[in-house]
Amino acid sequence: MQGSTLKKAFLGIVVASMLPLAACSDSSDTPTSPTTQSGPPTSTPAPSPTPSPTPTPAPPTPPEVAVTVNGFISLFSRSGPGDMNVKFRVNDTTFVEGDANTTVLDGSKLGDTSYLRQGQAVTVQGSARGQGLVYARHIIITSR
Repeated sequence: MQGSTLKKAFLGIVVASMLPLAACSDSSDTPTSPTTQSGPPTSTPAPSPTPSPTPTPAPPTPPEVAVTVNGFISLFSRSGPGDMNVKFRVNDTTFVEGDANTTVLDGSKLGDTSYLRQGQAVTVQGSARGQGLVYARHIIITSR
């Protein structure tokens, strides 16, 4: 009987040593023993945010060209609040636009566009705004 007990003990040790080998089979769906891992559970790193595309810079605006034109007011019109916005032709090729912020010098009096009349001789200082158009900053009445 002793031999039988010895055989059972030996067989038990062999079977017990084969259990970890059975757990390490080639099957990838079953994890190995979770107790063999130490430390806190790890998580997969979050994907890094994709950088937003940099906006395309706006094309530079062309510099305003300062101009001075002389002539007589013709095709004169008023518009806007208080009729302070004006548009007129000053010579054969140039139209002038002005608003309430345009200063007008009549002799020694400094005023606004209400001083302007059809037929006056003027010198206009302003900025070119395309072909044949001047935005007036200052208008000098040279004769009535």
